[in-house]
Amino acid sequence: MVPTFLRSILHQILTVEMLSAVQVRLESLFSSEIEHWEVDPVEVASLFSDLCGAYKRVFLLLDGLDEVDPTEARVIRNFLKKFEGIASVKVFTTTHPEVDMSMVFRKCRTFKIEAQDVEPDIAAFVESQIEQHSHVELSGCSVTLLESIKQALISGAQGMYVGN
Repeated sequence: MVPTFLRSILHQILTVEMLSAVQVRLESLFSSEIEHWEVDPVEVASLFSDLCGAYKRVFLLLDGLDEVDPTEARVIRNFLKKFEGIASVKVFTTTHPEVDMSMVFRKCRTFKIEAQDVEPDIAAFVESQIEQHSHVELSGCSVTLLESIKQALISGAQGMYVGN
């Protein structure tokens, strides 16, 4: 998980124009096959920090940090702590409430999103999907059954919404 995360972070910040300048450093990081890459988080953080210097603003959007293995999450949190002092780097993370990101970032704003906050979005999404599929796949379903399906999906989502 950590190698994938760190590769993804590097991949997102690299541009073709920069590649020649960091090629040697990248080659040293990826000296083995990518699937067997052993992570040196310190070197990745150093490279990422140098790459961030090429931009006025860098935004990192990290979703699901609470889903990472606790040992690997520690490595990722330590990686992220290194960027707190860089003014051009802004980090936005999403986690479940039990993960306290203020332990990673001293200056951390927390926005709590409750299930009822996204329920209208979920309802609109479910409604559009039922409408879209009611002409073919769900054409044999009664209006009552479709409404029951809609309500079950909305209440079962428990605030988890992934739009298309």
